[in-house]
Amino acid sequence: MVKASITSISVVALMVLLAACGSSDTKTATASGPSKADYIAEADTSCKVANATVETSTAEVTGDITKGDFVAAAAATQKILETQQASLDAVKALPRPSGSDAELNALFAAQDKTFVAVAAFIEVIKGGNISEILAGSQKALPLQSAAEELAKKFGFKSCAITATDG
Repeated sequence: MVKASITSISVVALMVLLAACGSSDTKTATASGPSKADYIAEADTSCKVANATVETSTAEVTGDITKGDFVAAAAATQKILETQQASLDAVKALPRPSGSDAELNALFAAQDKTFVAVAAFIEVIKGGNISEILAGSQKALPLQSAAEELAKKFGFKSCAITATDG
């Protein structure tokens, strides 16, 4: 049971890998914007760099929870969120491909929900109650799945990684 709980918690720690591809900021495409393929390639490059840091921090979260060090686990989860926010800012700064606003805005809205869930989850981790941590992780996973599907549908690769993708 504890191993299953830790696995679920690891999944949630990894769920923010996808978050680098979205935000609620609305940036409209220009007629001379990049091609969709170029946009995806540049965004995925940003996500790939962030993913390496997130993977390391995810291992820390898992280890800290296993040791019962919930303050450290919450700090490592916060680091994940901050890393993804920095990557998100880089993606937001990219010019959008023409005609992509509706898809990207939907993805960004889904990402925002994921960020909010992760921020709330950090507070749950700080509480140190494994049952609440597990329940909190289960609340966030459907939000992550929705954002992941939108990212994959748009064509992202590194910005659409989940815990099971590696």
